[in-house]
Amino acid sequence: MSRILPLLTITSLLFMASACKTSTDNYSVADRDHDGKLSKSEVKKALMTAIYANGDPNGDGKISFSEYCTVDPDYPKARFNERDLNGDGYVTPEELDRFSEKSHGFDHLVDAFDEDGDGCINRKEAAIFNAHLQKAEGDNALQKLYHLNASLPGSK
Repeated sequence: MSRILPLLTITSLLFMASACKTSTDNYSVADRDHDGKLSKSEVKKALMTAIYANGDPNGDGKISFSEYCTVDPDYPKARFNERDLNGDGYVTPEELDRFSEKSHGFDHLVDAFDEDGDGCINRKEAAIFNAHLQKAEGDNALQKLYHLNASLPGSK
């Protein structure tokens, strides 16, 4: 059985219960503190989970440059190396977390879809995010997230 799951499904599971046909309120699953909205850290956790579930097909817990190139064949090696903080040729969840903290890599996704300016994503904003994700360029769901992210002002 393949470990590669469609990112849209995972994103839907994590962000919008209404977008998927399950009995579980999956938005609430992503809302770890159960305050009714997704904070930047909750969004980051959900997206990192989705990235590694989809971008690490061999399941070793890290993403190689060749695995990343399945998302964007033209991605510059230098940009990959910025995320590979220890220079071993792989980006681990810890390295992506540290890089995103430094570069605010996931924060701009929240900022781009945070219509009410509260610094969080509510259910309505999550639905808008998911609609944009579905329309984004890409042959697969992970490519769609990559291209959506790259299209936003301030993306790195």
